[in-house]
Amino acid sequence: MIKKISTFLLCLITVVCASCSTPQITQVVSLPSASATLPSNTDTPIPSSIASVVDISTIIPTLNPALAKVLTATPNFQNIVTRTPLSPQKCPEVNNSIVPEIPKSYIEAPPHYAYSEAILDYLNAGGSPKVLQNYLSLDSRYWAEKDLTGDSVSEILVSIIGLNIFMCEAGQYTNILYLPLEGDPMALALLAIQDMNLDGIPEMVLEDEIFSAGVRMYKIYEWDGKEFQSLIWPGAEFYAWFSTPHGRGLSWYGNWGTNSLSPFNEIDGIASTASIEDTDGNGTKELIIHNQVPPERHRGISPWRATTDVYKWNGVIFMWYQVEIEPPIYRFEAVQDGDRMSLLGEYEEALASYQDVISSDTLYGWSLENYEQQLYALNQFTPTPTPIPVIQDEYDNLVAYAHYRIILLQIIQGDSVSAQATYKTLQEKFPDGTQGHRFAQMAAEFWQEYQFSQSLSEACLTAINYAEEYQNEIFAYLGNTEEDNSHGSQSHYYTPWDMCPFE
Repeated sequence: MIKKISTFLLCLITVVCASCSTPQITQVVSLPSASATLPSNTDTPIPSSIASVVDISTIIPTLNPALAKVLTATPNFQNIVTRTPLSPQKCPEVNNSIVPEIPKSYIEAPPHYAYSEAILDYLNAGGSPKVLQNYLSLDSRYWAEKDLTGDSVSEILVSIIGLNIFMCEAGQYTNILYLPLEGDPMALALLAIQDMNLDGIPEMVLEDEIFSAGVRMYKIYEWDGKEFQSLIWPGAEFYAWFSTPHGRGLSWYGNWGTNSLSPFNEIDGIASTASIEDTDGNGTKELIIHNQVPPERHRGISPWRATTDVYKWNGVIFMWYQVEIEPPIYRFEAVQDGDRMSLLGEYEEALASYQDVISSDTLYGWSLENYEQQLYALNQFTPTPTPIPVIQDEYDNLVAYAHYRIILLQIIQGDSVSAQATYKTLQEKFPDGTQGHRFAQMAAEFWQEYQFSQSLSEACLTAINYAEEYQNEIFAYLGNTEEDNSHGSQSHYYTPWDMCPFE
């Protein structure tokens, strides 16, 4: 439904260039739905003419002001203010002779057994934390004794049927944080306790795993002086960020509703592993999620490429910042890679992808039937059919589209001579009546308007309108078809705006 609404809204966009003599090259934003667009308190530009079509004030969601500020600024991590340590708290006197009367395994526990209450009672009676750890046979993934609040007194983290943190206050333990079970009863594991954001208080990085679904969930918590707060915010709180070019680039490969828009305080991974590294050398550490190709039963009949997601500290939260994806296998994937790089302003990478679409002999034509045959052969241990090198109508259409996108890149970079040559090649190779002509005609509509107005935004609007009229023919080869996920669940879903996302 979101995609259908966005298509309707996008066709209403009219973009006015501030100068007709020199194109103003900036990337515009899309409107993802009728109930969520860009917040007015960010610096991301909203084309003025959108407001004349849609009442922006009625559809802008509320964005946390602290997050809105850092989304448009570069944090200075050289002058981070550390938290003031708390005064040391007294814990109960330990009596090593107390024996835990707690089921050693959740399998032995009665239905709905409250481990958190039983452990709290044991600790407050003077029970030894070390005795309890040995008794429950919990290793460092499910047990930790470490100062998490900065008062030089260790908190006790226990993961068994959910995660609990027990903290000393006035001579007694309190259960300061309880995270209920979401996946495997013993799968809410501790990945790391590190000061990743350099504020003097360590963060806890947790991992939960869904039963046999190939999905892992990651959480980050930190003590804020009063309680443990999640440093992963629900995606709904900054939905609008994912309508900016950067945000759309992150969710480009079919990730809407997972990492980017998760309604929970978590990060989702697919058949994933995680690492914590300082990838940019600024001192803070990033959470790196390495998503592998999941088993067929979890991904369906779908081409899949492994991805790496980077979550960086931005001064408020750890936010999805970067995604890297394996090189394309199919020609349509190279097209989508080029379009994403164009959106992000990575023009050299985009050009290389489009040139591969045109000339690479290592990219395959996409055939759902052929792919199903490959999977069947793998499951039956029979000879695997060779992927199809070229499917001629797909090849012609994608090559024509690649030429069109190269024209856009050349104009954006001020190379009108090369743009003229590429345009001529496109029209000669794909005349009326041939496969690929729709893209040649869309280029012609764009070119004629650009030659007349010298306005990239006006020319883009012409191409967008053309794509709106002929979208069934145009988008079928790019990845959109009437059959859902015919190009895989990672395939980008195109809107007319994607055909020329510049002004």
